[in-house]
Amino acid sequence: PVAAVDVRKLIETSSAGKSIQVALKAKRDVLQKEANAFEKKMRDQEQALIQERKTIKPEDFEVKKKAFEENFVKTRQSIVKKTTDLDNQRKAALRKLQEQIAQATADIADEKKIKIVVDRELVVIVDQTLDLTDEVLKKVDERVKSIPLE
Repeated sequence: PVAAVDVRKLIETSSAGKSIQVALKAKRDVLQKEANAFEKKMRDQEQALIQERKTIKPEDFEVKKKAFEENFVKTRQSIVKKTTDLDNQRKAALRKLQEQIAQATADIADEKKIKIVVDRELVVIVDQTLDLTDEVLKKVDERVKSIPLE
């Protein structure tokens, strides 16, 4: 016998999948606020430097300009690193969820003596009696309520 599961649906609708999405949104919002604040601060500093240029010596301006550029690059790199770290956290959490989905699917397949289970996205037509998604969802939700971003 063959069956199918909708992995995307399981990721989106399971308690653990929802917890990942909520945590990601919260961290993305914080990161976006930080990026917006950085952008505003840099624009303000740039305008101040442009105004100051009229009143200071060229060599003093170059020193301040260089410090501004170094600060810009350093802060931008920090934001890029935080974004990359968040993406890695997302991937790790999704891997953990997919492991739970695979284990729950394997358990159900064993119980029902199913030899092959395919992802629903790979199948054009499937009889609803062969779709294990709801059973897998129930089992995953029983086993894991949330997966933290680490």
